[in-house]
Amino acid sequence: MIRPDIIPAKTLIFEYGSNGPIISQLKILNHSTIDKRFKIKTTKPQFYLTNPSEGIVSDEIYISIEMKCDKFMLEHRLKDKFQILIMDVNLYEQSQDWEKAPDKFILDISFMKKEEFSDSHIYQADSIIEKPLEQSVSERKLDALQKKFKEQAKLIEQYKFDINELQNEIEKNEFIYSEQDQKIDENIIIQSLKDKAGVPVFQVLIVATVAVIFGSLLNR
Repeated sequence: MIRPDIIPAKTLIFEYGSNGPIISQLKILNHSTIDKRFKIKTTKPQFYLTNPSEGIVSDEIYISIEMKCDKFMLEHRLKDKFQILIMDVNLYEQSQDWEKAPDKFILDISFMKKEEFSDSHIYQADSIIEKPLEQSVSERKLDALQKKFKEQAKLIEQYKFDINELQNEIEKNEFIYSEQDQKIDENIIIQSLKDKAGVPVFQVLIVATVAVIFGSLLNR
């Protein structure tokens, strides 16, 4: 059995520019005298319009694949895959089961800017990622880092405010406790004097004052 070929064999190159659709082309070559039926599948069908996605090829056929995606989000499509299933028309009519297709091809995704796109690049197997696409990814990463930095700066300012409030509360409590301690010390001294004399302190002060006056009179 002669196996068909697909071009490109490994990677679909999608051409993109500042305007217009994002397009790639696929070619199927049938080297057999028997007509082949093909079907094209993708892991993300909501982003692609394949024309035709299924049909019959006698010798060769060109297939157009248009990507429905914002140009600033192209990097998210690099993980997408395409599968091309090919089988004899007779075999398909008997089973209509694509799982029995003997020829299966898996293709990756890559991009190329319009002005750098040429026929010599269409069939390259290696993935090509354009610099403007890489720059857009870097810019978004930088924006994300700047946003994160601003959020952290706000948190730091909040922490400073909370620390200042806590420090003021500590100083306030220290002042209150200091006054309370001073009053406690005065009460302790008064109580000590009272305990030693056996009489209230104010009585001791009166007796002392009378003694001084009396002594002054005797001296005269």
